[in-house]
Formats: sequence, C-alpha cells, structure tokens
Amino acid sequence: MTGIDAVMEIVLGNIKLPSEKADGIVPFLRQINDAFGPPLALVHDMSKGILSAVQQVFPGRPDFICHFHFLRDLGKDLFGAEYDTLRQRLQRHGTAGRLRARLRTWQKQIDADPPLRQALHQLPTDGLPTDSLAHAPLLAACLLAHWVFGRLAARSRLRLPL
Repeated sequence: MTGIDAVMEIVLGNIKLPSEKADGIVPFLRQINDAFGPPLALVHDMSKGILSAVQQVFPGRPDFICHFHFLRDLGKDLFGAEYDTLRQRLQRHGTAGRLRARLRTWQKQIDADPPLRQALHQLPTDGLPTDSLAHAPLLAACLLAHWVFGRLAARSRLRLPL
C-alpha cells in the first residue's frame, strides 16, 4: 500500500501488507496521519478493508473511489464471464504465443524494408497524449477490410467500390 501526496506527487509512505484487511491497513494510515496530518481527501479502490480503515482513521474526510478501479470492477461485473471464456480459449489455443511469434516475423520484415520501416516510424506515437491512439483499432480494422476487398477484387478481377 502506498500513500501519495497528489499535489506534490511524492510518496508519503509505502508498506507491503499481508492482506487488504482493515486491521492491517489502519496502522499504516495512522502512521501517515501522525507524520503528515490528515489528508484533504482520499482516493482508493473499493475493497472493504480500505473502506473500513479509512472510516476508522479519517472519519468525515472526503473519500473518493479511484476512477480506474471503478471502471475495471464495473467491466468485471458486466463482462467477467465473457472475458474469462475468451481468455481460456486464447490460452487453450496458444494464441498469445503465436501472436508474439508473428510479431517477431513482422518486425523482421519491417526492419528489412526501409520504406516500410520509415512509414512505421512516421506514425504519430511519440510525444502525443496517451489517448491519441485510441482509434488505432478502428483504423487497423478499416485497413484490414480494404486489404480483404482488394484481395477479393484481384482474385475475381472485379472492381469493388471501396
């Protein structure tokens, strides 16, 4: 568990806990409180132990749920079974290993082809906000669809509208 000052972005304290039960978290929170005073607000995941410990040590303080943890837990609730099924099938068929092997092969092809390597390096990935590639899956799917139609047109000698 880590206590971080969100304003200064410094670590106030850090400890490895044997579990996320309140009785193990309370001493850590008290130590943070004794060293730095009560926080203006708290942000954490939704575990019962943390919620209980925060109520014991910092009653009445503004208490918020971490957006990341909230969405992750919501996703588990909504799509947990589907995700588990997909993950199990990918593992059973060795998909991740085969995909890594294909990536290595593709990287060798890219490295051996200077124009292709230059095109890859010109993609806007550096120095941009982290959400700048949010549409990459859509673009990749669109390019793949165009490639499929191009292959079909070449085989059938038909001109398909793209």
